[in-house]
Amino acid sequence: MTGTLFNLEKDFLASSLRALINRLHDVLSAIEERESVESEFTANSLKSAETQLRQIRRFCAIG
Repeated sequence: MTGTLFNLEKDFLASSLRALINRLHDVLSAIEERESVESEFTANSLKSAETQLRQIRRFCAIG
């Protein structure tokens, strides 16, 4: 059971990091296309990415 739990934790962490990378990639693309960092999409996406990163850190601290 412990090995299965560890694999689920690893899968969750990997999935969470991939989602965060994708979100940041989208933000980077939007910034490069518009050549501006001042947009609602950028601000909201960065705020969401920050929240996701906090959740990932918390998850790692617990495990």
